[in-house]
Amino acid sequence: MQPSQKAFFALYDTWKLLDIEFAQAPQAEVYGDSFIVLDPDKHRIRVFINKNNE
Repeated sequence: MQPSQKAFFALYDTWKLLDIEFAQAPQAEVYGDSFIVLDPDKHRIRVFINKNNE
């Protein structure tokens, strides 16, 4: 979980510049915003910001 929406999008932008593979771009979920990246073994890692932290 990211501490703020600014940190959430900064992390997304940084990882995008590093050519990290994304399974899902940022989108709104019922609990807040999230995106999913794939590690080298293709495991999915969800990064999110809880809407109560915004």
